[in-house]
Amino acid sequence: MIKNKIILTSILLLNFCVFTNAQNIAASETALYNEINTAYSTGFLPGVIEKASTFERKYPDSAYITEVRLQKARALTGVEMNDSAQEELLLLLNSLGEDTPQLAECYYLLGRAYFGKSLYKNALSSFYLAAKKTKASELTSEQEIYNQSLLYAGRIYFFEDNFKDSARQFEYVVSKGNKYSQADFNEALQKLIISYNGLNQGKKSVELFNSLPKESFDPVFYYTTAVYAAQGYENTKEYQKAYDLYCAVIDAQIESLSVIALKKAYLLAEEKKVPVNPGEVFSRNTALFEKQPELVCDFWIRLGIDEFDAKNYETALDYFANAEKLINEGVKGDLALICLYRSKTVLETVSDQKVLLLEKKHFDENLDLFKNSPTDNILDSYYSTLLQFAVVLNNWNEVQKIYANIKKPDAKAAYYSASYFYNKGDYSSVQKNLEAYLYDTECKKMYASSCLKAGNAVKAESLYKELEADSALDEKSILEYAKALFITKHFSSSYQKTRTLKAPEALYIAGLDLINLRKWNEARNSFNSYISQASSSKDFLLLSFFYKAYAEYNLGEFKNAYASFVRFNSESDSKPVEIKYVRQALDFAVKSALQNGDFKNASAQAEKLVKISQTKEEKEEAVLLNAQIYADSGNGQKAVEVLTPYTSDKSDFALTALFEIAKIYEKQGDLNLAEKQLEAIITKAPRSQTAEEAVFHQGEMYYSQKNYSVAENRFNQYIYKYADGKYSDAALFFCADCNYRLGSYEKALMLCQVFIKKYDQSIYAYGVYTTLLNACYDEQDYEMALTTAETLVQKYPEQAAGDGIGKKAQELKRLVSGTDKTLALKQNEYEKAGKASTKKGRKIGSELVRLYMRNNETQAEGVKLAGELAALQTGDDEKELFAQNTSVLAEYNRRNGQNKTAAEEYLKAAAAYRTSGNSEKAAESLYSAAEAFAAAKLMGDARETAGTLKELYPQSHYAESVDRITGN
Repeated sequence: MIKNKIILTSILLLNFCVFTNAQNIAASETALYNEINTAYSTGFLPGVIEKASTFERKYPDSAYITEVRLQKARALTGVEMNDSAQEELLLLLNSLGEDTPQLAECYYLLGRAYFGKSLYKNALSSFYLAAKKTKASELTSEQEIYNQSLLYAGRIYFFEDNFKDSARQFEYVVSKGNKYSQADFNEALQKLIISYNGLNQGKKSVELFNSLPKESFDPVFYYTTAVYAAQGYENTKEYQKAYDLYCAVIDAQIESLSVIALKKAYLLAEEKKVPVNPGEVFSRNTALFEKQPELVCDFWIRLGIDEFDAKNYETALDYFANAEKLINEGVKGDLALICLYRSKTVLETVSDQKVLLLEKKHFDENLDLFKNSPTDNILDSYYSTLLQFAVVLNNWNEVQKIYANIKKPDAKAAYYSASYFYNKGDYSSVQKNLEAYLYDTECKKMYASSCLKAGNAVKAESLYKELEADSALDEKSILEYAKALFITKHFSSSYQKTRTLKAPEALYIAGLDLINLRKWNEARNSFNSYISQASSSKDFLLLSFFYKAYAEYNLGEFKNAYASFVRFNSESDSKPVEIKYVRQALDFAVKSALQNGDFKNASAQAEKLVKISQTKEEKEEAVLLNAQIYADSGNGQKAVEVLTPYTSDKSDFALTALFEIAKIYEKQGDLNLAEKQLEAIITKAPRSQTAEEAVFHQGEMYYSQKNYSVAENRFNQYIYKYADGKYSDAALFFCADCNYRLGSYEKALMLCQVFIKKYDQSIYAYGVYTTLLNACYDEQDYEMALTTAETLVQKYPEQAAGDGIGKKAQELKRLVSGTDKTLALKQNEYEKAGKASTKKGRKIGSELVRLYMRNNETQAEGVKLAGELAALQTGDDEKELFAQNTSVLAEYNRRNGQNKTAAEEYLKAAAAYRTSGNSEKAAESLYSAAEAFAAAKLMGDARETAGTLKELYPQSHYAESVDRITGN
C-alpha cells in the first residue's frame, strides 16, 4: 500500500514538472511574438527583422510562424531590403495554401520588393495577383491592398511610358481619392495629367486641372501641376492659354517653378506661337530677376538642357554660353551643369578621337567643380559621362572602375557598363547588369542581343517581339531579330524581317531562311546578291559560296554547283572556316561532277577529300568513294590501286577494301580474281561478319553470271559453314533455285520443303514457293504443284496475281482433273521456250492460240495471246505465223460485230500470206475482207477488195464467188 502511494506521488510530480516546463516554453514563445508585434507597431523595423529571425530559428513549428514571417517581410520591405524580402516572401508563398488569408498581402509585398529592384514585369504580375484576390473583399485591410496594388501598377506603366494603362490606373486612384493618402493622391493626379499629355489628350489634362480647388492644395504642388496642365494646352494647340498659365506660375514666384515656367513661356514666344516678344517674358519679371539674377542664369542652363534633350545641340550651346556669361559677371550659377552638357554635346556630335581625348582631359580636370555643385546626384552624372568617354575611346579597362563610383546608376550608365562585358563576350554579366533596366529601350536591345549571342535565341526572340510591339527596333535590332527567328526555326518570319533591311548581311540570313524553306531558286539569287554586295567587305561570310552552291545543286544546276563548291574550297584555303563545311563542299563537288558525267574532276575532288580527312572513319569513307568513282568511270585498275594499300592488315576496313576489289574484278568479269579477294577475307578473319558475307557473295557472284553449278556449290558451302547465319535463308533459296535450273528437280523439291519448314516468314519465301511450283510442274507432280499455287495465291495475293499464279492454278486444276491435258502441256512448253520473247516461243505460242480457240472458255486468252504474238512477228520468216494470228483476231472481231476492224485485219493477213507464198490462204483472206466490208456497209471498199482478189487470184474459187457479195 505504501509502495503504491509512492509510485502515484512520483507520477503526479513528473506530470507537474512537464506541464510547468511546457508553460515556460509557451510563455517565452508568446513573449517573443508579442515583442515582434510591438516593434512593428512602434516602427522599429530592424528590431522586427532581428526578432523574427530568432523566432524562425527557435520555433519553426510554431502556430505563429506564418504571421512572424509576414511581419518580417513587411519590415524587410519597409527598410527596402528588397532582395531579402523577395527571398522571404517566395519561401512564405510556397508554404501557404491557395485559400490562406495572408496570400494577397504576400503577393502585394512581393510586388513592392520587385518594384524596389526595378523588376517591373515581375512586380506587375505580383500586384495583379494581389488585386485579383482582394477586388471583391469588404475587409478594410484587403481593400487597402487592392487600392495600393492599382497605384503601384499605375506607377510601373508610367515608368515604362505606357500612358494608356497608367492613365487607366490613375483615373481609379483620383476617383477614389478618399481611400488614399494626400501624397498618393497628389502623385496620381500629376501623373494622370502627364499620362493624358503623353496620349495627346491635352483636353482631359486641362479639364482635370481646372476642376481642382486651388485653396485645397499646397502652392508648390498646385503650380507644379499647373505646368503640366499648360503642356496640355500646348497639346491642344491653345498656345495663348498655355502662355498665360506659365505666366501665372512665374507670378507665383516659387523659384524652382518660375525658372521652368519662364523657359516654357520664352520658347512659346521665341517660336512665335504667341504674339509676345521674347524680351517681354523677361520684362514682366524684372523685379524678380533684379532681386534674384541667378534665376536668369538657372533659366538659361535649364533651357540649354532641354534643347540638348531635343538634340538641338547648337541652340543648347548658345544657351549655356548665355548662362556662363552671367556667371563670369558674378552671378551665382552651376558651372558644373554647363561643363557636363558641353562634354555630352561633344560625345553626341564628334567622332574625331583627338578631339574626344582633349574634351575628356578637360572634363577630368573639372572634378572639383562637380564636387562643389549644388545639383543633386551630379557626381553620378559626372561619372556616367566619364563612363561614356571610356566606352567611346575604347578604354575598356577603365569602365568598371568608373561605374563603381556611381551611387545610383541610371539606364544609360548601366548600358555603358554592360558594353564593357558585351565587348568581352561575357554575356551573362551583360544580362546581370541590365536586368533591372529593361524599361529602357537601348538596354533592352543590348540585353536581347546578349541573349542571342549567348545561345538563348528563344529569350532573344521574345524580347525583340516586345521591342517590335513598341516600335523600338532599329535596323541592327531587326537583323538580330531575324537571326533569332532563324535559329528558332521560324524561317518564314525571319525571311519577312530580312526583306525590310538594306544591310548585305540580311541577304545572307534571307538565303539561309530560303534554303530551309527549300526555295532553291530564291536562295541562290539571295546569296548571289550578298556575294556581289559584300565580297569586298571584311565582314564577308565565306559560307555564302557554300550555300549558294548547295542551292544550285538542289536546282539540278550541277555545273554551276561544282564551280561554286570548288570556289568555296579555294577561298577557304586562306580564310578560317569549319572543316565540316570543307568536307561537305568536297563531297558535293564530287556528286556534282558525277551528275555531269565528269569522272576526272570527281576523282580529283575525292582525292582531296581523302587528304583532308581528320578521322579514321572519314578517311576510309573518302577512300571508298574515290575507288568507286574510278570503278564507275571504267578505270578498274586505278580503283584497285587506290584500295590495295589498305588491305595489308586484318582491320575491318582492310576486309572492306578487299570486298570492294572483289566487286571491281567481278564487274570486269574476272571471277577468279574476284574469288581470290573473297578468299583472302575468309583467311584473314574467318570469324568476322565480312568473311560470312564473302562466302555468301561467292555464290551470288556465280549465280548472277548464270553459272548455276558453281553457284550451287558455293551456296552449299555457306549452308554447311553457317548453320544459322545471317544469309542462311537466302543461301537455301538460291541453292534450291540453282538445282531447279540445273534440272535437279528432286533436290530442288527437297530444299524448298526444308526452307518452308525453317524460314516460312522469310522475304525469300515467295521465291521458294515459286521454285517449288515450277519443280513440281516439271516433275509432272500436278497435285503438289496445284497445292503450291493455291498457297501462293492465299499467302501472297497481290504478287501472285501479278505473276499469273491464279491462271497457273486453273491450268493445274484441269490437269489434275484430267481435262485438256494437251493445252496444259502446250502452255508449259510455251513457258519453257521463253514465251513471246523468243522466235521458238512465238511459234509454240501460235500453236497454243489454236488450242485456246477450240474451247469457248479459253478463246479470250487465245485472242489476247494472238495479239501479243502478232505484234512481235515482224520478220519475213514469221509472216505465215503472223497471218495465222491476225486471222484469229479478224475472226474474233467479225463474230463480235467489229466488221470494219475485222476487214482491215483480213487484209493484213492476206498480204502476209501472199509474202509467205500461201496463195490459197491469201485468196481466202481477201474474200473474208470483202465480206466484212460488205457487212460494215462499206460497199466501195468491198468492191475494191473483190477486184484485187480477182486480179491476183483469178483461178481461185473465191474469185468466182466474190461477186455474190458485192452484187456484181
